[in-house]
Amino acid sequence: MFFPKTFAKSLANIQGKPKYIYLSIGGAENDIITGSFHGLLDALEQHAPANVRWGHSISEDAGHSQNPVVSVPLALSEYHHFRKNQLM
Repeated sequence: MFFPKTFAKSLANIQGKPKYIYLSIGGAENDIITGSFHGLLDALEQHAPANVRWGHSISEDAGHSQNPVVSVPLALSEYHHFRKNQLM
């Protein structure tokens, strides 16, 4: 899995103000996409610097096209809470 390894290395370059990353996947995705998704989560858990906050979701029974319908509102809500906490 090339991309998660590259992603893990790039996390060290994130500097400055706190950043927020949201990852989502449809529960009906294929094994390659699902494996990469879990690789990205592992990279965040192991390598995210202190100024990076992140969240994720798995949209049950959703495929690639259906996932945004479920995950975008969740991502926006979590980002809203992240920004609200940054302003306090």
